[in-house]
This record gives sequence, structure tokens and C-alpha cells, in this order.
Amino acid sequence: GRNDPKFVYALQQLVQFSNEFIQDTSTIELSKYTFDRARTIYGYESIVVAHSHRALSKSLITLASTTFSRRITQESPSDNKSTDFS
Repeated sequence: GRNDPKFVYALQQLVQFSNEFIQDTSTIELSKYTFDRARTIYGYESIVVAHSHRALSKSLITLASTTFSRRITQESPSDNKSTDFS
């Protein structure tokens, strides 16, 4: 069930996969859910909760960096406009 430690472990594996390959907002939602489940099952001071928190942080950093790099890529063609000095 949802309160089984194996469920949290499976969620952590899914978050790790999602952080590496999917890298979108669904990864953040999944990470938040996993972190909440881990806190519910294990309490606040646990290595499983710490790993879930680390995965959530990585999700946020990954999404921010991919969003920023996409923004730079989309803006760069406009930066290369040729100017006429006649």
C-alpha cells in the first residue's frame, strides 16, 4: 500500500529516473509527493527522508537550469541580428 516503505523506495527510483531523463514539472510534483510520503512513513529525521529531500532539490535545480538554457537558446538568434552602419 501507500504506507509501505517499498512504495517510497519505488517512488524514489521513479524520481531518480525522471530527474535524469524527463526533466519537467511532473518530476517536481512526483518529488514533492515522494518527500511527503517519506515524511509520513519515516518521520522527519530519517535517511530516506533526506534522500527524498535531495531528489526534490535536484528536481528543482534541474528544471531551473533546463528552463534557463532553453531561454538562452531561444533568445540567441535575436542577438545575432546584423546591424547596418551606413
